Amino acid sequence: MTHFVSAIRTDLEDAEKVGEKGIVFVSPWSYRINALLRKYFEKQLLLFLPIPSTNTTILVLTSNNIFQDYYVSFHSKYALTQLEDAFSNIRLYGISTLFQTPIREGLTIRTTTAPSAGYRFRLP
Repeated sequence: MTHFVSAIRTDLEDAEKVGEKGIVFVSPWSYRINALLRKYFEKQLLLFLPIPSTNTTILVLTSNNIFQDYYVSFHSKYALTQLEDAFSNIRLYGISTLFQTPIREGLTIRTTTAPSAGYRFRLP
């Protein structure tokens, strides 16, 4: 966990290059990390993207439904501290009733190969 938090710290410090007028978006690729953060920040989740404002970091967390993400908005100055605190508290106290969604409903993609074409994608 320490290495993971260190990697987030490095990425957010690098993202600070946008300056005080920029906006930083953070979106975890792992559905497990997504689920942990969604549960941890459940009282702060926004259903709609916050109005863009300067010096803001927005955490984007997936929901169970396609194109219905959740958002958590931080002042960029405190985003790193709040994310580090979240992972530290998750590690120390755990999370109860965690619901993980590895694949969202409504957008299952199947990949097949055909002799004449490289790849074919089909949405059911």
